[in-house]
Amino acid sequence: MGSEQGEMETGQGKRLDGLLQAVAQLREVTELPQGRVDELAQARAVLDAADELARVSELEAAFDAVDAEAADFSPAARLVVTLAKVRADDRLILGHGDESLRLKRIDFQGDEAAIPELEARLRPTPDGSMWLVSEREGERESTIFAGEFQFIVSGEPETVDALERQVTELGTTREREEYGLNGQLLISFAFGVGLRAAWGSGVVTLTDQRLLGIIFDDDMQGRPRTTEAAWMPRAFVASDASSVLAFEIPRSAIEEVEVIDNGFVGRRIPYANLDGERFSFSCQTVRIVEGDRLVKPKKGVLAGALRSLA
Repeated sequence: MGSEQGEMETGQGKRLDGLLQAVAQLREVTELPQGRVDELAQARAVLDAADELARVSELEAAFDAVDAEAADFSPAARLVVTLAKVRADDRLILGHGDESLRLKRIDFQGDEAAIPELEARLRPTPDGSMWLVSEREGERESTIFAGEFQFIVSGEPETVDALERQVTELGTTREREEYGLNGQLLISFAFGVGLRAAWGSGVVTLTDQRLLGIIFDDDMQGRPRTTEAAWMPRAFVASDASSVLAFEIPRSAIEEVEVIDNGFVGRRIPYANLDGERFSFSCQTVRIVEGDRLVKPKKGVLAGALRSLA
C-alpha cells in the first residue's frame, strides 16, 4: 500500500513539474490567436499539462505555484494560466473511460472557433447564444434545441479514487443530489449508480449521425449548494476568453431513450434520458432553434425528435 501511494505521489509530482515547465514557456507570449487558444503551441502545452494533472490529482493544489511562476507575465500569458485553472474540476470529463461519449473542453477567443476533432464549428447567434454546426461531409442536421443538460458516467478507477480523495480531504461526505433528474435515471442515480460528470445550460444539434452539443454555462436554475456542486466542471463565455464543454454522442451508442412529457407543459418542453452502455445523458429542453433565434417549441416536436433516437 505504501509503495502504491508513493508511486501515485511521484506521478503527480512529475505532472506538476510538467505543468510548471509549460507555464514557464509562456514568458514570451504577448498575444493569443482569435478562435482556439490552443492553436498557440505554448498555450496548448500548458492546457494539456493541466489536463494530465486534473485527471488524477487535485489541480487546485498547484494554483499557488502556477500563479507565482506567471506573476510577471503578460496579460495574454496569464489568461492562458486562468484557462488552465478552469480545468480543476474536469476529472470525470477526462477520465470517464467511455469512448462512445466524447466530452472535450474548448477554449477560445472571439465569437467562433473550429473544432476539427469533432468535425464541427462553434457558431454565435444574434441573441447571444451559440451552437455547434457540423462540418462533416454528408451529415444532415435536423433539430437544434437549447436546455439544461447532465451527464452521468461510471468513471475509470483512478479518476473515481481521485474524486473520493478530494471529498475526504474536504472533510465531507458525498451526498447524492438528485436535482434535475427524472424517470428511471433519477431512480438509478438515487441508488448509487454512476457519478455526475457535468451539468449546465447549452445547445444540442441532432443530426442523422449523432448528437453534437455544447455547455456554455455551468449554472442551472435552482442549483443546490452541495458538495457535489463544488466539483462540477465550469463553463463560461466572456469578452476576453471563453471555455465551454463540447460533446458528441453517436446515435449508435444510444441504447435506450426515455421521454417524459406528461401534461400540457411537458408535451411542449419534455425531459429526456438517453442511455448508453456506461453513460446517461439527461436533458430538459427549453427552446428550439429556428433560423438564428431560440423559440418555444410546438407541441410534440421535441418529443418526436428525441424518441427518434431510439
